[in-house]
Amino acid sequence: MPNKIKRRDFFKIAATSGAAVAVASCTNDRVEKILPSLLPPDNYQTGVALHFASVCQECSSQCGIVVKTREGRAIKIEGNPHHPLNQGKLCAIGQSALQGLYNP
Repeated sequence: MPNKIKRRDFFKIAATSGAAVAVASCTNDRVEKILPSLLPPDNYQTGVALHFASVCQECSSQCGIVVKTREGRAIKIEGNPHHPLNQGKLCAIGQSALQGLYNP
């Protein structure tokens, strides 16, 4: 085999290509803009919490949830006691949905 690659040459090529891939993946092409809410939500009152019924999308069960909001931002997720599937109970994945909302 006249074209036999040496071990040292293989590691040089592997390290160089790995470094090139790492540098190429560090760019952030997506630009996100955070815009303030200029108009408050309907039925908005400072310091008063509103509750909204919804469905959890974190797993395939799609349990019923009640979301407690204050100033238009979700602050607590609980199970909906009137939903026929989960009857007020919520799994740990559903409880962590609020963390995923603010810190994906």
